[in-house]
Amino acid sequence: RSMKTPAQQLVIAIPIWCAEQPKPPAKPKLGAPGLGPAPAPGPAPGPAGAAGAAAPPYVPPSPNQIDFNPVLQQLLMVEPPSSNGASITVNLNAWDVPKLIETPGGADPGAYFSYAGSMTSPPCLDSTMWFVRRSALVASNQQVQALADALYKLTDNAGSYRNIMPTNRRIVEVYKLRYQPMLASPVFRGLPWGNNPRTDSEMEANNLAEMARDKSKHTAYYIEDFARRMKNGDEAFAKALYKPPPEAPLGPSEVDRQIEYRRSVSRVRDAIFGAARGAQRIVDQAFRGQAIYVYKEVEGLHKEARRLYGAPAPAPAPAPAPGPAPA
Repeated sequence: RSMKTPAQQLVIAIPIWCAEQPKPPAKPKLGAPGLGPAPAPGPAPGPAGAAGAAAPPYVPPSPNQIDFNPVLQQLLMVEPPSSNGASITVNLNAWDVPKLIETPGGADPGAYFSYAGSMTSPPCLDSTMWFVRRSALVASNQQVQALADALYKLTDNAGSYRNIMPTNRRIVEVYKLRYQPMLASPVFRGLPWGNNPRTDSEMEANNLAEMARDKSKHTAYYIEDFARRMKNGDEAFAKALYKPPPEAPLGPSEVDRQIEYRRSVSRVRDAIFGAARGAQRIVDQAFRGQAIYVYKEVEGLHKEARRLYGAPAPAPAPAPAPGPAPA
């Protein structure tokens, strides 16, 4: 509860999980001792007998069970309170409360849902800030059963089940526990000094304060120079360790020269072949033109000769061959 406003509360709720769901104790039937009408008076019980079986004594949960939780066991070394106003004493020196709030190594440790809620008891005022752990605390079946038995006894087997209520536009936030060291700075209380020290002690204290200030300035300068020297040393060490890759030669490499030589040979060869083809094409065209010209000249001369001398005379027909003499 808040020291200034007791009505405001902060509740840290930690769900507990076990392998088997705890069962409520069986309700005694009507007529059982303590509920039904009183039985007829009988003979007084002897020293060895008693009216009704007495409740067995409380035994702490066994540490040999599966999922035994030693942190939760500190609350169960004595029987949990099961009636209004009852209380138990817990040894806080032997109880590791941080492990109960945050389980190291668990699933999502230290995460909590936070929302503004209400109290769990009448008048159920909306003045409670709830922090509900996101992951459940694992415990053994006997440990959870011991807590459930006390809760059922406290509520007359009604339990603490409540229906899920609407959020009513309330924001549910998620908080994560973080360990952060707290540095407590002392409060400076200056002495009521004036312009001049009033006593020799004040003068000596003033001189010591000025000397300490000068020493602190000198130390700050020394640390700054030391840091600068360390930086220069680190840079020099890094340069000494770093080996730059060898620089490439200015001229072309052997492979580049071979490639360029082959390209030059190919270009010269293509130029020679092109010139030869061009010369052959020119010669062919010249011979073809000269042959056509000569052919045309010969044909013209032939026609001129035929015109001048005319056509040749036809050859005479041959005489008939002589036959035999008449008889």
